[in-house]
Amino acid sequence: MWCPCICCCCTSPTYQIPTAQLGVHQSFGRYLKILKPGFHIINPWSENVILVDMKTNVFDLAPQQVITKDNVSMSIQTIVYYRAIQPYKLVYKLRNDTQRIR
Repeated sequence: MWCPCICCCCTSPTYQIPTAQLGVHQSFGRYLKILKPGFHIINPWSENVILVDMKTNVFDLAPQQVITKDNVSMSIQTIVYYRAIQPYKLVYKLRNDTQRIR
C-alpha cells in the first residue's frame, strides 16, 4: 500500500552550501565536521548545518570625539573589517559576532 502523504512531508536529504560559505555539520547539536561549498547528504531528522559566511564583513562604528595634545577637538570615523577564519570557533565560542566586535 502506497501512501503519498509520507513522501510530501519528508525533507530532502541533500543540502547545498553556497560559494564563499562553509557549513558546520551537527548531529543532535554536536559537532561532526566542516562542510565545503557544494552538495552534501545529511540526515534531516537528526542533523543540521549552520552556515558561516567566509567573506570579509564591513561595518561602521559610531563617530567619536577625541582631543589631541594641543587641545584640538576632532571627530573620528571608524570602519571595521573582519573575516571568519575558524568557523568552528565562530559557531561554538562566539554568539552574535557583529555585536561582540562592536
